[in-house]
Amino acid sequence: MTTESFDIIKFDKDRSTVFEGEIITSNSVTDTIKEGVRTRTIYDEGYLEYIEINNSFFGIYKEYYKNGNIKKLWTKDLVEYVKGYAPWGKEYQYDISGKLSKEINYESLYQNVKVNPEILFVILNDENIFEKNNPAKYRLSIWFHDEKVKSEEKIWNRLKYNDGDNPFWEIVRDYRQHDEEPVIEKVFKIDAKSGEIQEVKGR
Repeated sequence: MTTESFDIIKFDKDRSTVFEGEIITSNSVTDTIKEGVRTRTIYDEGYLEYIEINNSFFGIYKEYYKNGNIKKLWTKDLVEYVKGYAPWGKEYQYDISGKLSKEINYESLYQNVKVNPEILFVILNDENIFEKNNPAKYRLSIWFHDEKVKSEEKIWNRLKYNDGDNPFWEIVRDYRQHDEEPVIEKVFKIDAKSGEIQEVKGR
């Protein structure tokens, strides 16, 4: 049983502001806390909270029921400015009373490979594909391909897992600075067992 809950009273206070004598209420609030930047949001089924951890590519994602009790906790959720599929950390799911109903250990997905998501970002930085100290200027998508997660592949994936392949990472790096510019894209394939990098296509 968990005692963690969403502070509804404080959230309602934080999301209300007075402008020209009128109270304006927002659906979300973003502020800075010790761990990093926190965004709290109300939606039809309850509340969401996301903490973008300082100096990390993974944040903490939480869902809460309408009564404030926690519904889901994901300890390492990929930051919003990097797209793709890279499950990492652990996910805990709770019933409405706060009792743990399910636990998923995503880290077990990488137990037989060298390149897990955190090591991947080190490689991308070392190879000048993605600069970890200045990530906001980049457009990046990462995707883990393996037999166990082949069902997660989408029609827009540039690469596909084939029977007998080593697990690998699909990296799509868009070098545009603005949306209206032509696409300047490179696609890299990184062997998750060896770390070997291959530039497979670009446009």
